[in-house]
Amino acid sequence: KVIVHYLWKKYPFKTMFFKDVPILEGRWIGELTSDHPNSKPLKTVLEIDQSLTKVKVFMYFEDSWSHSTVSAFVVEKDRRHVLYYHYLNLVSSISNKIMYHHQGTAVLELQQDMNKIIGYYFNSPTQRQTSGHFNVKYKGNKLLKRF
Repeated sequence: KVIVHYLWKKYPFKTMFFKDVPILEGRWIGELTSDHPNSKPLKTVLEIDQSLTKVKVFMYFEDSWSHSTVSAFVVEKDRRHVLYYHYLNLVSSISNKIMYHHQGTAVLELQQDMNKIIGYYFNSPTQRQTSGHFNVKYKGNKLLKRF
């Protein structure tokens, strides 16, 4: 349990055995832009809770939040590390009338400087039928579990 949750990220384990597993855990802050008509960029908080065997992704907005239901890292042919995940978005009672609970898929890519993630998402075609992109920057490793 100590290796799965902590030691895999530390030297020498990380460099010897787990060099292809990027460490994304922490709190990331930025903006999400939807292709929904009349939408404006939204402030967003992305939090990633990561162990060697599991990655949980949470995204927080002023009037909703989402959590991953399944996720997987993929090393692409060009050696980019990409995190794919499926999510469930839950809307708060203060949300506007065009927003409702929905599912979707997102793709995250850690940039080379290791302090920025870019990503895109798309919602279920039977629900909201929107897509968009987001950019977030690393703010620290403390997870606050809120906007």
